[in-house]
Amino acid sequence: MRTGISITVSSADGRRLTALIEDRNTPQKHVWRAQIVPLSGDGLGTNAIMRQTAKSKTCVWRWRERFMEEGVDGLLRDKTRPARVEPLGDEITAWIVARTLEYPPCEATHWTGAMMAEEAGVSVSAVQRIWRAHGLAPHRIRLFKLSNDPKFIDKLRDVVGLYVDPPAHAIVLSPIKVPGPEHPITIGRNPKRVVVSVAGRIIADTQNALTLREANYPLVQYIPRRDVDMTLLERTDHATYCPYKGDCAYYSTPLGGERSTNAVWSYEAPYAAVAAIEGYLAFYPDRVDAIEERPEV
Repeated sequence: MRTGISITVSSADGRRLTALIEDRNTPQKHVWRAQIVPLSGDGLGTNAIMRQTAKSKTCVWRWRERFMEEGVDGLLRDKTRPARVEPLGDEITAWIVARTLEYPPCEATHWTGAMMAEEAGVSVSAVQRIWRAHGLAPHRIRLFKLSNDPKFIDKLRDVVGLYVDPPAHAIVLSPIKVPGPEHPITIGRNPKRVVVSVAGRIIADTQNALTLREANYPLVQYIPRRDVDMTLLERTDHATYCPYKGDCAYYSTPLGGERSTNAVWSYEAPYAAVAAIEGYLAFYPDRVDAIEERPEV
C-alpha cells in the first residue's frame, strides 16, 4: 500500500489545472487527470479521490506520480508504448520483395499471402504489410503456367487451330457467355442514395449506384470505388469466375470481424456486356450491417 504521499500544488499549477477542468474543449481524459491532483493537494486519500473521479486506485496513483515527476505538462501526454509487432529486418524484407517478383514454386499463377508467409517463415499479415509498402500486388499479375505434359505443344496447336482454322461446319464453344433471353443481365442507374454500414460505421455512401439485375438473382447495388472508404477494406486472395462477367476479386472489412470476410467483390476487368460495372464494388447483404436505399438528397 502506498502511504505518506504528499502533493503541493503551486498557485501557477493550480490556475492551469482549474483552467483545464473548466474548459469545455479539454479532452475528458485530461479533465479527470487534472482533477486528481488538486484533490490530492487538498489532502484527500486515494479512496476518496476514487469515489469523486470514478477512477481505479492504480489510475489515481499513476497520474498523481506523473504530476510529481513532470508537472502539469505530464498530465497532457501519454507515455509512448512499444510497437506490438516487432518490425522485420531489412534483409528478410528485401528477400520477400525479390521473391515476390519471381515465379511461385508450384502450379499457381501468382503468389498468395499464405504461400509467401510459409516460404519466408513469417506471418501473412507481415507479408501483406511488405507488399503494401512496396506497391506489390501479385494477384494483379497474370501469368501463364506451361504444362509439363510431354504432349502439351501438340494439344495446344489442336486447340488454337480450332479457332484459327476451324473445320467446315464446326462449332467452337467459348467459356465466355453473353447475356440473353435465357440469362438476362441489365444495368441501370439507381436514383436513390445507397448507404452501406458495418459495425455502426458508414463504409460506402453514393448517389451514383448502378443496379444490376441478373436472371432470377436478387438485385445487386454496385457502388463507385470513389464513394467507398477503401481504408476500411483489405484485399484478400479469394477469387471467383463468372462466365457472364469475368474474374471477380474480393475484399474483407475488418470492422465486421469474421462475418465480414470477403464481404465485398469487384469485377475489375469485366466482360464487354457488363463493362459499366468496371471500377465499382458490391457488398453481400448478410456480411454487412445494412445496405440502405434512401431518398436522393
